Amino acid sequence: MTQCTLRLPTPPSVNAMYRNLSGVGRVKTTKYKDWAQEAGWMLNSQRPHKFPGPVSISYVFGPKTHSRAWDLSNHLKAVEDLLVTHCIISDDNNTIITGFSVAQSPDVEGLQLTIKEAA
Repeated sequence: MTQCTLRLPTPPSVNAMYRNLSGVGRVKTTKYKDWAQEAGWMLNSQRPHKFPGPVSISYVFGPKTHSRAWDLSNHLKAVEDLLVTHCIISDDNNTIITGFSVAQSPDVEGLQLTIKEAA
């Protein structure tokens, strides 16, 4: 079974990815664009395997710098969109991402992501 483990900076929350501009509609925020650029460079430098079919993804987040509670699942969308944009996975729908797990670890800085070919 093929798998690869990648490191990325902590992605923005889905709540911080877009904003509404009067007369324009929904646009990407500067925070999201900056993260996507940095994460894209980091992703490409790791030369990840490309997965043509179904996968499962394990997300392990490092601790946040603030002490407030945070919704881990709100940070998945940015990562999945990045993987599609860079053709690591073909889509982020349920026929491609067939399972995932999310955890936190003090031993991780940013995000550790493991993508496995689904059986």
